[in-house]
Amino acid sequence: KTYPFPLHYYSDFKITPTGLQLTPHRGLSGPCSSPRSLQHRLPEISTELVSLKEDHMLRGSPSAFTRDFGNIHGRVTKLRQAVYFLKGFGPVLEEYPEWEDERVVWHKEQVYPSAELVELLQDPPAAYKYFFAEEHLRAKNQEPKTWQNHLFATKAVVYELCAIANGEYLLDYLLRESKDSRYKK
Repeated sequence: KTYPFPLHYYSDFKITPTGLQLTPHRGLSGPCSSPRSLQHRLPEISTELVSLKEDHMLRGSPSAFTRDFGNIHGRVTKLRQAVYFLKGFGPVLEEYPEWEDERVVWHKEQVYPSAELVELLQDPPAAYKYFFAEEHLRAKNQEPKTWQNHLFATKAVVYELCAIANGEYLLDYLLRESKDSRYKK
Protein backbone atom coordinates (compact mmCIF):
# COMPACT_ATOMS: atom_id res chain seq x y z
CA LYS A 1 0.00 0.00 0.00
CA THR A 2 1.20 3.48 -0.72
CA TYR A 3 0.54 6.26 1.74
CA PRO A 4 -0.30 9.87 0.84
CA PHE A 5 2.72 11.05 2.86
CA PRO A 6 6.29 9.89 3.59
CA LEU A 7 6.68 7.55 6.55
CA HIS A 8 9.03 8.74 9.28
CA TYR A 9 10.16 6.53 12.15
CA TYR A 10 10.82 7.67 15.71
CA SER A 11 12.63 5.85 18.47
CA ASP A 12 11.47 7.92 21.43
CA PHE A 13 9.45 10.93 22.48
CA LYS A 14 9.44 13.47 25.29
CA ILE A 15 6.71 15.84 26.41
CA THR A 16 8.18 19.13 27.57
CA PRO A 17 6.54 22.37 28.68
CA THR A 18 7.02 23.62 25.11
CA GLY A 19 5.48 20.61 23.38
CA LEU A 20 6.10 17.15 22.02
CA GLN A 21 9.66 16.28 21.00
CA LEU A 22 10.08 13.24 18.75
CA THR A 23 13.48 11.57 18.42
CA PRO A 24 14.06 10.41 14.84
CA HIS A 25 15.05 6.76 14.53
CA ARG A 26 18.73 6.56 13.56
CA GLY A 27 18.42 3.31 11.65
CA LEU A 28 20.22 0.05 12.11
CA SER A 29 23.69 0.02 13.64
CA GLY A 30 26.03 -2.24 15.53
CA PRO A 31 27.51 -5.67 14.84
CA CYS A 32 24.22 -7.59 15.26
CA SER A 33 22.23 -5.44 12.87
CA SER A 34 21.68 -6.18 9.22
CA PRO A 35 19.28 -4.70 6.68
CA ARG A 36 15.98 -6.53 6.50
CA SER A 37 13.05 -6.28 4.17
CA LEU A 38 9.63 -5.86 5.69
CA GLN A 39 7.54 -8.94 4.98
CA HIS A 40 4.39 -7.74 6.70
CA ARG A 41 1.88 -5.14 5.61
CA LEU A 42 1.99 -1.74 7.21
CA PRO A 43 -1.04 -1.04 9.39
CA GLU A 44 -4.03 0.64 7.83
CA ILE A 45 -4.51 4.25 8.86
CA SER A 46 -7.78 6.09 8.96
CA THR A 47 -9.30 9.47 9.62
CA GLU A 48 -12.41 7.76 11.00
CA LEU A 49 -13.28 6.55 14.49
CA VAL A 50 -12.21 2.96 13.85
CA SER A 51 -13.21 1.80 17.33
CA LEU A 52 -16.84 2.68 16.58
CA LYS A 53 -18.80 -0.12 14.97
CA GLU A 54 -22.57 0.07 14.54
CA ASP A 55 -23.13 2.53 17.40
CA HIS A 56 -20.79 0.63 19.73
CA MET A 57 -17.42 1.99 20.87
CA LEU A 58 -14.98 -0.37 22.59
CA ARG A 59 -11.70 1.03 23.92
CA GLY A 60 -9.00 -0.18 26.26
CA SER A 61 -6.80 1.50 28.81
CA PRO A 62 -4.22 3.79 27.17
CA SER A 63 -2.39 4.60 30.41
CA ALA A 64 -0.68 2.69 33.18
CA PHE A 65 -2.38 5.09 35.63
CA THR A 66 -6.00 4.09 35.01
CA ARG A 67 -6.20 2.71 38.54
CA ASP A 68 -5.02 6.01 40.03
CA PHE A 69 -6.64 8.61 37.78
CA GLY A 70 -9.43 6.86 35.87
CA ASN A 71 -9.55 5.83 32.23
CA ILE A 72 -8.58 8.65 29.88
CA HIS A 73 -11.49 7.72 27.58
CA GLY A 74 -13.92 8.34 30.43
CA ARG A 75 -12.34 11.67 31.21
CA VAL A 76 -12.95 12.97 27.66
CA THR A 77 -16.50 11.70 27.11
CA LYS A 78 -17.79 15.23 26.44
CA LEU A 79 -15.29 15.70 23.61
CA ARG A 80 -16.30 12.36 22.08
CA GLN A 81 -19.94 13.52 22.29
CA ALA A 82 -18.96 16.51 20.14
CA VAL A 83 -17.38 14.14 17.57
CA TYR A 84 -20.58 12.05 17.57
CA PHE A 85 -22.58 15.24 16.98
CA LEU A 86 -20.41 16.33 14.03
CA LYS A 87 -20.36 12.86 12.47
CA GLY A 88 -24.08 12.19 12.99
CA PHE A 89 -23.53 9.23 15.33
CA GLY A 90 -25.52 8.25 18.36
CA PRO A 91 -26.55 7.23 20.72
CA VAL A 92 -23.39 5.13 21.12
CA LEU A 93 -22.87 2.32 23.62
CA GLU A 94 -19.39 2.99 25.01
CA GLU A 95 -17.32 0.37 26.84
CA TYR A 96 -13.91 0.75 28.45
CA PRO A 97 -12.22 -0.63 31.59
CA GLU A 98 -12.16 1.24 34.91
CA TRP A 99 -11.01 0.35 38.41
CA GLU A 100 -13.69 0.00 41.07
CA ASP A 101 -13.21 -1.42 44.57
CA GLU A 102 -9.76 -2.81 43.75
CA ARG A 103 -10.90 -4.67 40.63
CA VAL A 104 -11.36 -3.94 36.95
CA VAL A 105 -14.91 -3.44 35.74
CA TRP A 106 -16.12 -2.60 32.25
CA HIS A 107 -17.85 0.77 32.22
CA LYS A 108 -20.85 0.59 29.87
CA GLU A 109 -22.83 3.69 29.07
CA GLN A 110 -25.19 4.92 26.37
CA VAL A 111 -23.65 8.23 25.23
CA TYR A 112 -25.59 10.80 23.24
CA PRO A 113 -24.15 13.35 20.80
CA SER A 114 -23.77 16.91 22.04
CA ALA A 115 -22.72 20.17 20.39
CA GLU A 116 -21.45 21.61 23.70
CA LEU A 117 -17.69 21.28 22.97
CA VAL A 118 -17.69 21.26 19.15
CA GLU A 119 -15.55 24.42 19.00
CA LEU A 120 -12.76 22.71 20.98
CA LEU A 121 -12.37 20.12 18.21
CA GLN A 122 -10.89 22.89 16.01
CA ASP A 123 -8.14 23.68 18.53
CA PRO A 124 -6.35 20.57 19.87
CA PRO A 125 -4.12 22.45 22.35
CA ALA A 126 -7.18 24.17 23.84
CA ALA A 127 -9.05 20.86 23.98
CA TYR A 128 -6.10 19.26 25.77
CA LYS A 129 -5.92 22.10 28.31
CA TYR A 130 -9.68 21.88 28.90
CA PHE A 131 -9.37 18.27 30.07
CA PHE A 132 -5.77 17.94 31.29
CA ALA A 133 -4.46 21.42 32.23
CA GLU A 134 -3.42 20.27 35.69
CA GLU A 135 -2.34 16.73 34.85
CA HIS A 136 1.31 17.59 35.57
CA LEU A 137 0.38 18.14 39.24
CA ARG A 138 -0.29 14.39 39.60
CA ALA A 139 3.29 13.41 38.72
CA LYS A 140 4.52 13.10 42.31
CA ASN A 141 6.58 9.96 42.91
CA GLN A 142 5.89 8.56 39.42
CA GLU A 143 8.62 6.83 37.42
CA PRO A 144 9.55 9.43 34.73
CA LYS A 145 9.29 7.21 31.64
CA THR A 146 5.93 5.76 32.71
CA TRP A 147 4.70 9.28 33.47
CA GLN A 148 5.82 10.49 30.01
CA ASN A 149 3.89 7.58 28.49
CA HIS A 150 0.80 8.64 30.44
CA LEU A 151 1.10 12.24 29.26
CA PHE A 152 1.50 11.06 25.68
CA ALA A 153 -1.61 8.88 26.07
CA THR A 154 -3.69 11.82 27.36
CA LYS A 155 -2.58 13.96 24.44
CA ALA A 156 -3.05 11.19 21.87
CA VAL A 157 -6.63 10.49 22.98
CA VAL A 158 -7.63 14.18 22.78
CA TYR A 159 -5.78 14.84 19.53
CA GLU A 160 -7.21 11.68 17.94
CA LEU A 161 -10.74 13.01 18.53
CA CYS A 162 -9.81 16.40 17.04
CA ALA A 163 -8.19 14.73 14.03
CA ILE A 164 -11.25 12.54 13.43
CA ALA A 165 -13.59 15.52 13.70
CA ASN A 166 -11.55 17.37 11.08
CA GLY A 167 -10.87 14.43 8.72
CA GLU A 168 -7.14 14.48 9.45
CA TYR A 169 -4.53 12.03 10.78
CA LEU A 170 -3.47 11.90 14.44
CA LEU A 171 0.20 11.71 13.46
CA ASP A 172 -0.11 14.96 11.50
CA TYR A 173 -1.47 16.70 14.61
CA LEU A 174 1.35 15.38 16.79
CA LEU A 175 4.01 16.34 14.25
CA ARG A 176 2.46 19.77 13.80
CA GLU A 177 2.62 20.28 17.54
CA SER A 178 6.33 19.52 17.61
CA LYS A 179 6.95 22.24 14.98
CA ASP A 180 4.19 24.85 15.35
CA SER A 181 4.35 27.42 18.15
CA ARG A 182 0.53 27.62 18.19
CA TYR A 183 0.53 24.08 19.54
CA LYS A 184 2.95 24.98 22.34
CA LYS A 185 0.67 27.34 24.24
